[in-house]
Amino acid sequence: MKYIDEQYSNICFNDIADTMAKSGRFEHRIDNHLNHNELADIQQFTKKHMIHWSLTTKWLNFNAHKEPTSNKHTKDVSWKIKTSTNTLPTLDILNRNYPNLIRNRTNCLLCNSQTETNQHIWQCPNLIPDIRSTFLLLLEDLPPSEDAILLIRSYVTQDLYHIFKVHFNTQKEANRALMAFLQLSLQLIKLNVWKKRSVIWKQWKLSQGTI
Repeated sequence: MKYIDEQYSNICFNDIADTMAKSGRFEHRIDNHLNHNELADIQQFTKKHMIHWSLTTKWLNFNAHKEPTSNKHTKDVSWKIKTSTNTLPTLDILNRNYPNLIRNRTNCLLCNSQTETNQHIWQCPNLIPDIRSTFLLLLEDLPPSEDAILLIRSYVTQDLYHIFKVHFNTQKEANRALMAFLQLSLQLIKLNVWKKRSVIWKQWKLSQGTI
């Protein structure tokens, strides 16, 4: 049974890799999402067929700005990459990279009860109300479920896709509306959730005399 599961997983991930490779620009990042040490949960979500990989790839490449290269687009791409690969500069990562600055002070800046990691930040009890209010704006009343966390981390889920699919006559119209929604969600999550943490982080650096 283990051999069958492994064989199935390999086929599943190969199919996803093929889908993502068709986009061209993100071909070199396929392994980041399927074999990254910090993304075991994404592999599990993939096995459960929760992630719509072709639309996730489309979203990762999506440019909501008129200019092909702009500072805003660069920031959007950076956000998508960091959220989708669990590499936002949380205190565990900062402590690893700048030990003399952080000095093992890795407890969450908001709740101070757990180590601040990319996994924790979206489940922090002090941020849950902000996450919930953001989703109230986006989807009326969507709790921070697995689907919601995947959306925050720049993945398009099958369920989210089907919500749009049933309300539009064509695939093109559904995809256009979905991309607009994803861009709005990116902006709201950065403004309502990540910014709250970033403000406290800047206050901490000021208190330490590092800026």
